[in-house]
Amino acid sequence: MKADADGSNAKQINTGKPFNFGPVWSPDGRAIVFRGSSDTLYRKDSSGAGAEERITEHHGTTVPTSWSSDGHELLYYEQAPGTNR
Repeated sequence: MKADADGSNAKQINTGKPFNFGPVWSPDGRAIVFRGSSDTLYRKDSSGAGAEERITEHHGTTVPTSWSSDGHELLYYEQAPGTNR
């Protein structure tokens, strides 16, 4: 969901799949990266327009953490399946 600071104008911007979480906004505010239910990262236009774009393949649990200041790179961590690393 995206809303004004006072909670008004709430709008769902993803497909509503369960377990989408960990949103990280791009520095310019035009995109959001989040973790989907398949432990894969997706990019979505923050206006809600267009389809979600898968940006990683499922190789383990992935969680986005931050964008570079210019918005060209994304920092995330990935835990390999069957490990604690």
